[in-house]
Amino acid sequence: MGELASSMPTSGGLYFWSFQLSPPPVNRLLCFVVGYSNTLGMLAALASVDWGAAVMISACISIAKDGSWKATDGQLYGIYILILISNAMICSIATKAMARVQSAFIISNLAMIIAIFIIFPASGRNRNSAHYVFGHIDNLSTWSSGFNFCLAWLTPVWTIASFDSCVHISEEATNAANAVPWAIFLATSVSGILGFLINIVIAFYMNPNVEALVNSDFGQPLAQIIFDALGKRGVLIIFAFLFLIQYSMGASVLIGSSRQMWAFSRDGALPFSEFLKKINRATGTPVITTWASVSCASALGLLCLIGPSAQGALFSLSIVGLYPAYLIPMVCRLLWPKSFAPGPFHLGIFSKPIHAVAVSFMLFICVIFEFPSSGPNPNAEDANYGIIILGAVFGGSLLYWWFPTFGAKHWFTGPRITLDAKEVDYYRSEVIAQDQKNLNVAAHGLML
Repeated sequence: MGELASSMPTSGGLYFWSFQLSPPPVNRLLCFVVGYSNTLGMLAALASVDWGAAVMISACISIAKDGSWKATDGQLYGIYILILISNAMICSIATKAMARVQSAFIISNLAMIIAIFIIFPASGRNRNSAHYVFGHIDNLSTWSSGFNFCLAWLTPVWTIASFDSCVHISEEATNAANAVPWAIFLATSVSGILGFLINIVIAFYMNPNVEALVNSDFGQPLAQIIFDALGKRGVLIIFAFLFLIQYSMGASVLIGSSRQMWAFSRDGALPFSEFLKKINRATGTPVITTWASVSCASALGLLCLIGPSAQGALFSLSIVGLYPAYLIPMVCRLLWPKSFAPGPFHLGIFSKPIHAVAVSFMLFICVIFEFPSSGPNPNAEDANYGIIILGAVFGGSLLYWWFPTFGAKHWFTGPRITLDAKEVDYYRSEVIAQDQKNLNVAAHGLML
């Protein structure tokens, strides 16, 4: 994705790439479908992240009251709405101010990671064996252990996701052709490595009775793990920081979601596009699509009121909604390589093999996450409802495309160019000049 972002740095991102990389008979349709899939996936990601933040707050209250209080679904939903609204208020301010807020969140995140590496080993709690950490399996579903292992990928795949968030702010970034791909690469690789190490530390010092952790009175297994290691005061301090990190993640996803919705509206693809595409003159940001994203996420959050399985469907929807949008431009890159012009960030001979591996993995994940997590014979409460919403969005977008008379195929022309040829050439020369300047600075530094 970094390679594609370097080649075509635009807020439209995935649907713009699909249009540019595919031939005329299908490029408009692929662009249209990818745009809707990307929009749904970003909205589901926002909803799942902020729902997780709401669960954290309720867990803190439960711990403070010694487990005598547990939030109802209605109370959780109320907390969730307040988090969404506050996120929207932050993301409605100017880009430079948002950058400062995000910097503070990043520092808090790094501090929390360091604290976890230190606190758990220093807690004095008995350490689990390496065999337990790396070789023990607990299967609390009726699926086979092998299939349940695949379903367990939801957590890491959901955690390291929304790679396109950086892409959607390309038009607000300096030297986006270099900055955006490196941001994607560093964010995913660093979080993958640190997250893996944190999981190892937690597994060494957690209660080996996993079922007891899952059914904790606090309603949050991690809260119980930290409580067992550090006690009431310790878990409240740690969870306060964890909430800030989760909250900042929600703000980041909302920024990406609002920019995706704004870019798609700018190209006239969404209902009420003329209204949604407006930029606030005071802040220079798409405030309308920020609040529109929050409104849609509020509706998606109603899924969580159905039950635990519906909550799981919301989390999986953020993956199976985004992955088709990731897949299509990558498949186009493989099928029509001549339409791809490399940018400053390029994978060279490894480009096509990496694309092929990514496509294969995402296809597998899209299939596996449509299964209910509880077992092969679910009842109405345990069913996976994500496929219904996903099918409705894809079916609805295709119906909207092919509908007689006023269907999108009659009027949607793809991404709109708002610059004339001279302006395009000017901005392209500016990027090349900036790249050359960066190379000169780097070479001078090496000589020193």
